[in-house]
Amino acid sequence: TGNFTKIVQRFPVRIRLDPPEQGAPRLLPGMSVIATVDTRSAQVRRAD
Repeated sequence: TGNFTKIVQRFPVRIRLDPPEQGAPRLLPGMSVIATVDTRSAQVRRAD
């Protein structure tokens, strides 16, 4: 048994989905995704 500190930080995100393809399955809970993070599209605000 070891001691550890769990650090959790939550921050808001905006999710953009590609247009659905013909015959593609509906988006349902439990599905897997391949996520891409684009950090170029917005300015970063830093906490002082």
